[in-house]
Amino acid sequence: MKRTDWLNTESWVLHIPHHSHARFTGIAETTEIMVMRTGNPRDFAPKMYYPQETPDEDRLHDILNGCANRVVRTNFDKRNAPWSNLVVGEVINKPGKWAGYPPHYHDQPEIYFYKFHGDGYGHGEVGKNVYRVENNSTTFMSAGEQHAQAAAPGYAMWYLWVIRHLDGNPYGAPTNVKEQEWLLDPKAEFWGKE
Repeated sequence: MKRTDWLNTESWVLHIPHHSHARFTGIAETTEIMVMRTGNPRDFAPKMYYPQETPDEDRLHDILNGCANRVVRTNFDKRNAPWSNLVVGEVINKPGKWAGYPPHYHDQPEIYFYKFHGDGYGHGEVGKNVYRVENNSTTFMSAGEQHAQAAAPGYAMWYLWVIRHLDGNPYGAPTNVKEQEWLLDPKAEFWGKE
């Protein structure tokens, strides 16, 4: 596996079942490995998700005057890993833009882990609270808690996102906050809206 940086190259994800072990040996001067775990009694064959299996999705470039345009990479979810109890992916939030906007929520809990270059930072909205997020920050969204993110101008924000499927209630799609849903209309008028 080789990934030169988290912005310009796609990820590698190894998915292994319970009672399995994996050993990684880093050969670069600095190597980072992120581990996501949850209980799952199902047996399945270990699976490597290669970069070419996780294409960049350029989302919401055509609405909100591009203010919520971001790149989403979904490594696995119920579509390609129906045996899993997790959804794993990453987002590249472009400088000065929002992600996960309009604010949304879902029944399943979610974790974000952030990366920035230099002094980069952004803001993570969790419920009615807003947190300054910096390199190696983490936010946690409880079930049903609305959330959205914003990157400071001049700084790209990368974050890993992990959602835990609930028994009998797997994650499928988010629900947008009703009061902000009008923003998704391509003909929405923003200037002078009262």
